[in-house]
This record gives sequence, C-alpha cells and structure tokens, in this order.
Amino acid sequence: MKRFSESKYINSCSFLRCYNDDVYKLITMKYSIKVSGYEENNNKTREKNGEKMDESIIRTRSKILEYALCNEFEYFVTLTLNGEKVQRNDIDGYIKKLGQYIRDVRKFTGQKIEYLLIPEKHKDGENWHMHGLVKGLNDIRKFDVSENIPVRMRDKILRYREEGLDLYEWPGYAKRFGFCCIEPVRDKMAVSRYITKYISKNIDGDMGITEKNKKKYYCSRGLKTAKVIKKGVINIENIRFDYENDYCRIKWLNAEQAKEIEKLFYC
Repeated sequence: MKRFSESKYINSCSFLRCYNDDVYKLITMKYSIKVSGYEENNNKTREKNGEKMDESIIRTRSKILEYALCNEFEYFVTLTLNGEKVQRNDIDGYIKKLGQYIRDVRKFTGQKIEYLLIPEKHKDGENWHMHGLVKGLNDIRKFDVSENIPVRMRDKILRYREEGLDLYEWPGYAKRFGFCCIEPVRDKMAVSRYITKYISKNIDGDMGITEKNKKKYYCSRGLKTAKVIKKGVINIENIRFDYENDYCRIKWLNAEQAKEIEKLFYC
C-alpha cells in the first residue's frame, strides 16, 4: 500500500486542526484531494465531479470561526453609526474612517488593538452597524444605570452586574462615530459561534451584504490561524461527527480527545 506522502491523490482524507490549547477540529473529506491540502484543491475537484457549492458562505463562516477561536479576544462589541457624525448607509466610507482611526490610536497611544468585525444592516435595510470581537482596547469606561441610556441597555447593565460583570463604552469611538457597547467575553466557544450567525444573516438573508465582491467581514492583520497537526487516513466507523454535508464531516474535540484521534491516523 502506498504511503500518504507518496500518493498524488487520497480518498477520504482527514485533517486534525488545532485552534487553541483545548479546541481542535477533525475534518474528513468525502472526495479525492491532492496531498498538498484540501482548501486549495477542492474547488477543482468539485468542478471535475460536477458538484456545486457556494464557496463564499462556507469559507467565510469557517474563517470567522477560526479567527475567533485562535485569538484571545477580550470583548464582544456592537458599534453603531450616528448620522450626525458619519454617513450611516456608506459602509465603505465608514470602514475606511474606522480603520484610519484605529491606526491612529495604535500609533499615538500604543494600544495594540486587534479586531474582527462583521457589518450588518439595520431593519431599515439601508443603514449599517457592526458586531465583532476586539482585544487590546484600553480606552473604555463603565456604563452606569444613571446615564441617559435606553431602558433595554439599563436592564442589561443590571443583569451583568448580578454576574459580577460590567458593560463598557469606547469613548473615542463614540465621539467620532456613534453609540457602542463593549461586553467582556465570557465563553470563547459560545461567542465564536454566536458571531458566525451574523455572517449567515449577511449572506443568506436580506439584511446584510449581498453585493458581489463586497467584504463580508473586516479584521486586523496578523491574526492567528489554526494549524494542521495531522493529515491522512483515519478509521471513522466509531466517530460520531457533529456536522456533515455532501463534502465533509466535522467533529469538534478537546485536547484529550484530539490526542486519542491522532493515534487513529494510519497513513
């Protein structure tokens, strides 16, 4: 039998990827791929087999989840736009100004801000706001229930205080762009999965970015990504996968489970 490294193609190839110290993912493909890797080759394979899949949706969701899990983001953020400060329906202009503002903050204050942001339209179908994750942000202040804020926001502050947590504002952002809410990340996996729902809404629904070639998310440079620690053939008969479609099977693992799975690779 040919070893994995000697074969040009391999059937039902599996990849074990590490996202952080306790989050791993087993991916088992359902078609032949080149040994060099599946992401760069599976488009050609699908075309050859006459199969079709929306690469934009799959890759975008996967990349968002990967960035969220691999990086130590501290806060979940909601960023809105004030029409008196910035044009609310011009997402490109807003992103350009926001990016420049963050670069200026890094340069003049030394804050090493990293971000992963997803744009979403309001219910009016015209104006924008952002959801996402941020780290390295020092310019924040606590919200207080005595402030002139919406009742819904006041109730949320009280709920968080019951858990020993606070909600924050980013004053620099608020001054230049509009209202924002900063929440501490309590569960990395939960918040990572949560933000992918905005990608689903943006692509699948009618409240987000649907224009061709429009960016579905924005992130700072140099974010960490997952590492492939094992690839080859594995016996999957006794593995209960978490997700399956026409192209692959996926199983999420912790560190201990990943060690056991790694032993099952045999070529």
